[in-house]
Amino acid sequence: MPDSFSSRPERYRTAPPELKYATLHLQSAAETLFKAHLETHSPELVWFDPKIYDAAKHQAVTSRAAA
Repeated sequence: MPDSFSSRPERYRTAPPELKYATLHLQSAAETLFKAHLETHSPELVWFDPKIYDAAKHQAVTSRAAA
C-alpha cells in the first residue's frame, strides 16, 4: 500500500521556491510582531540577556532604529 506522499504526482512532491520563501518571510514577520508586542509589555524581554537590560541603552537603540 503506497503512502499518500509517494502517490502524489511529481509536481506536488516538493514545495515550490515561492512557497518556501513565503514561509520564511511569514515566520520573520511573526517574530518581529511578537517582539514588538513583547516590548510594549516589558522591554527587557526582547534583550538577548534580560539580566543586563539597561533602559538607557534600550531607549538609545530603539530611538536610533526609528529614525
